[in-house]
Amino acid sequence: EAAAKRFRWTERRRAASPREGVGIACGTEKGSFVAACAAVHVETDGTIKVDEVCQAYECGAIHNPANLLAQVEGCLIMGLGGALREEIHFSAGKV
Repeated sequence: EAAAKRFRWTERRRAASPREGVGIACGTEKGSFVAACAAVHVETDGTIKVDEVCQAYECGAIHNPANLLAQVEGCLIMGLGGALREEIHFSAGKV
């Protein structure tokens, strides 16, 4: 909820156009919760650009804020890399 509100999810979802879009994802890991919203657009050459990402975490007590920030940023970059730059080929149901 926090990520969606800060991102203005409802408003932005309604305003999306054929070359623009928004997405939301949620997950859990080791008792923590995360949600992320993203705004993207497609260039005329087909390149996908990420315009904005908003994330919210509930991970309990934070003992080292700098380490948490590094973890959050690293996870975001790793996820975007997989979503935008990697691919898996399947043939007859096998990788």
